[in-house]
Amino acid sequence: MVEKSYKKFTSDIVFTNDTYVIIGSGVGGLCTAVFLAKAGKKVVVLEQHYTPGGFTHTFKRRKGLVWDVGVHYVGNMKENSGLRRIFNYLSDNKLEWDPMGDPYDVAYIEGRKFEFVGGQENFRKKFYEYFPNDRVAIDKYLKLLQKSTKKNLLYFMQKAFPSLLSILLGPLFRRIQKPLASKTTYEVLSSITDNQELIAVLCAQCGNYGLSPKESSFASHCIVINHFMEGGYYPRGGANRIHETIVDNLESLGVQVFIKARVEKIITKGKSVKGLLINGKEHTCRRVISNAGARNTFHKLLDSPVNNKKHLDFNKISPSTCHLCLYIGLNKSDAALKLPKHNIWWYTDKDMD
Repeated sequence: MVEKSYKKFTSDIVFTNDTYVIIGSGVGGLCTAVFLAKAGKKVVVLEQHYTPGGFTHTFKRRKGLVWDVGVHYVGNMKENSGLRRIFNYLSDNKLEWDPMGDPYDVAYIEGRKFEFVGGQENFRKKFYEYFPNDRVAIDKYLKLLQKSTKKNLLYFMQKAFPSLLSILLGPLFRRIQKPLASKTTYEVLSSITDNQELIAVLCAQCGNYGLSPKESSFASHCIVINHFMEGGYYPRGGANRIHETIVDNLESLGVQVFIKARVEKIITKGKSVKGLLINGKEHTCRRVISNAGARNTFHKLLDSPVNNKKHLDFNKISPSTCHLCLYIGLNKSDAALKLPKHNIWWYTDKDMD
């Protein structure tokens, strides 16, 4: 049996005044822990669930059945790609990826089949075959995707700048990105083609970003489509290998990851954070970083004196489209059942709204 790199939180555990505590062991929290540990900081990660990993964890049921809860494929994982190098850094080169091959996605719309293949020129060629009379619109769409890459990058860059620089340059970078973000996916696509079937196929992967074409920002659409433009990949050994390899790396860096650690409150004094209330006991620390989500952090964990950021109006933010997930257990291998690797997007109507 492989020894786990994490353990249950107990009441006798004490943090020192130089400890950085991260709430939540999703990928964001684990990434932050690696970067801080590599910078020489003392780090602890707290997870209220019985296993770390957030949406990268798996669960088991009888007869040895194992299911992933969140990861069904990941893009931009070619050798030496930016995201691949990041995961190599986070996992100490232990996390391996397998390509899904072509097609990586297949959409069925009103009974007609459309395949999504890796590579922009392959994409272009495939869509020319499906829509020979819409080549101009397809070319315009691909140009919009290319332009969006730099504009979206500028938007996220200003988020990572030091505070003063972000205040100075943020408005400019946001203005550059605004034309993409302020229009819906359907509005932009309708401006380049009136072919509703083409629009439907271009939006067939909208489930990846959780909103329909008339509700989603075109900027979000571009981010996701560009992410998968070179095809889909899956972590070898299952989605749980993502957090397992990162947690193993954290252990080697001296970081402790605790499960069943329920953070009830972030303790504050004035406008400063002093510690945490965990399982009914107070713990002091140097810094607290929450990976529990903005709504949970500001509504459930923080006191009102600190929770005074007026621009965080959660009443204006509604949840994304809900979905129902069915987990199915098979008594034969995918090879024996001749199951393909690709995802299937099934629509009975071109109108996805």
